[in-house]
Amino acid sequence: MSNAMTPACVTPTQVRCQFPGCTTPVPARVPGRPGAPRRYCDNPEHTAQKAMRRLRSLTTTEVAVVQPSPRPITDGTHTLVGLLDHYGHLCGDLATVVGDVADLFARLTDPAAVDREIEEIQRQADHRITLADQALAEAERARAAMAQRLTRAIAAEELASAAAREARSAAKEADQRVTAVEKVAAAQITAAESDRDRVRGDAEAEITATRAMLETARLAQAHAEGERNAISTERRALLAEVAQLRHTLDTECAEHRRTLEACDIEYARAITAALVLASRTAREHRRQLIELIREREKETS
Repeated sequence: MSNAMTPACVTPTQVRCQFPGCTTPVPARVPGRPGAPRRYCDNPEHTAQKAMRRLRSLTTTEVAVVQPSPRPITDGTHTLVGLLDHYGHLCGDLATVVGDVADLFARLTDPAAVDREIEEIQRQADHRITLADQALAEAERARAAMAQRLTRAIAAEELASAAAREARSAAKEADQRVTAVEKVAAAQITAAESDRDRVRGDAEAEITATRAMLETARLAQAHAEGERNAISTERRALLAEVAQLRHTLDTECAEHRRTLEACDIEYARAITAALVLASRTAREHRRQLIELIREREKETS
C-alpha cells in the first residue's frame, strides 16, 4: 500500500532542507528503513506546516515592501506560481506520511481488520490527493486566463498611446501651418500696403480657414483622449476583475489547507483506533495463553 505512494517524492543524492531560508543538508535515510526520503533537516521547527506558514509570511512581507508595483498582476502571478509549487511539495509530504503510517501498522500487527482499516485510510488519502491535484489544475487554468487578460489590456493601452501620439503630431503640424500662414500674411500686408483692404480680406479668410483646421485637429485630439480614457477605464475594470479572481483563488487555497489539516486529524484518530485495537488483541491473546497454561498445569497436577 505504501509503495504506490513513495514515487510521488523523488529527491536527488544531495538534498537540502526545504524550509525557507535553510540550506542545511538533509541527513541520508537509514538503509533498510521504509518510507520516502526526508525533505527537512533535524531542526524540530522545520516541518511542512511551519514551512508553509513561513512562506506565506515571507510572501506577505515582500508584497508589503514592493507596493505599489508597476506590474501588480505579473508580480502576483509569480507569487501564485511559487505557492502552487510549494503546495505540490506539501501533497508529496502528505503522501509520505500516509505511506509511513501503513508500513508502521504492517510491522505492528497482522489482523485482517487492521489491514482493511489501513486500506480504507489509504483509499481516502488517494481520493483527497486527487481532489487537491484537480484544484491545482483549476488554479493553473485561472492563472493562464489572468495572464491572457493582462496581455490584452496591455495591448489596448499601447494602441491608445499610439492614437494619442498621432493626435499630438497632427496638432503640432496644424500649429506649424498656422505659423507659416501668419508669416505669409504679414509679408503680403507689408509688400501691398496700396491694396491693403483686399490683401487684409484675403489674409483674414486664410487665417479663418487655418483656425478651422486647427479646431478640427483639436477636436480630433480630444476624441483620441476620450478613447484613451475609455480604454483606461476598461483596463481598470479588468484589473479589478483580476483582483477578484485572485481573492477567490486565495479563498480556495485556504479551504484546501483546512481540508489537509482535517485529514491530519482523521489520520491521527485512525492511528489511535488501530493502536487500541492492536492492544486489545494482544491482551486477548495473553489472556488465552494464561488460561491455556493454567489448564495444562491442572491436567499435569
